[in-house]
Amino acid sequence: MVKKLNLHRHADKSPDNHISVTGRRQAKDEGKRYDRTYGPDGVQHIFVSPLIRTTETAYAMISGRFAFDQTAVHNAVTGLGDDEMFRQMVTAEFKDAVSHGASNLDALSVHSDEFIADLIARGEMAIRAMFDAMLDGQLGVGLFHDPTIPMLARHFGLTDARSLNSMEAITFRCSPSGVISATWPSWK
Repeated sequence: MVKKLNLHRHADKSPDNHISVTGRRQAKDEGKRYDRTYGPDGVQHIFVSPLIRTTETAYAMISGRFAFDQTAVHNAVTGLGDDEMFRQMVTAEFKDAVSHGASNLDALSVHSDEFIADLIARGEMAIRAMFDAMLDGQLGVGLFHDPTIPMLARHFGLTDARSLNSMEAITFRCSPSGVISATWPSWK
């Protein structure tokens, strides 16, 4: 059976890099969607990056939601965003591209092919580690960052992947043979 991961961009953040009041509301609303879409015990795994806003988003999303009653909360996953990765990614050139209208995903083009290949390799290892923690047929939810989620989605075949807004998701699937693909979520 296919394993499925819905990887969300964290909720709206405040200037201090925590989630904002709006972000807490976004995360709670997304948790309600999981209740409606998947019902009790619908989500078996939750994954986050080591940055605080993903943990805060996860907490707001799962609190009081029955779809997450039997969810295993995993240790922080690196490879889809951490302090060092963003320090390397968000250079002056990257910031300049964004200030001139490029999305976070498009601003990655300021980096070398080798840098991008390294980001993809680290991200793929992270996604495979999440799938390895899951049993066949299970659903996992992850809270990570833009542009790493859509960058990997393109790598796994979602050619129209773009930078994500707060709480927006892309679904990754892993077949029994280990083939990973990416699609927009079915509720989109």
